[in-house]
Amino acid sequence: KLFKFDPDSELHKSLIYWKESGGKDHVLLHLVYHANYPFSPPTVRVVYPYLDGHGVLFHGNICSELLTHRGWSSAYTIEPLILQIAAIIATDEIDPPTDVEEHYTIHEAKSLHDQLLFNEKDHWSLDTGDS
Repeated sequence: KLFKFDPDSELHKSLIYWKESGGKDHVLLHLVYHANYPFSPPTVRVVYPYLDGHGVLFHGNICSELLTHRGWSSAYTIEPLILQIAAIIATDEIDPPTDVEEHYTIHEAKSLHDQLLFNEKDHWSLDTGDS
């Protein structure tokens, strides 16, 4: 659970509004560590709330080169990873801000993850290295 964001960020403002509308006061993340962790990045997704912005793909998957094989380092630990993710999503807003019960499902996230192709020429890969 992420509770703290930059007070000037869109997400912080959205969380305040969301809580006042009967929602929660945090962002819930789901991290999956694969068999070859720490040599490959974990998969990270937002469970709730729905976020609208550049940091979160459809169905809650976090979009960051940090979470690719090219951007990952086995020296990363959980705390700096979470801080990076918080910074990535801080510019996003809750969408829709009044829908307090909506959340991403693991099935939706896995379905999207399986559909995305990795493109090495653009230096992006969503391959977890487990295959």
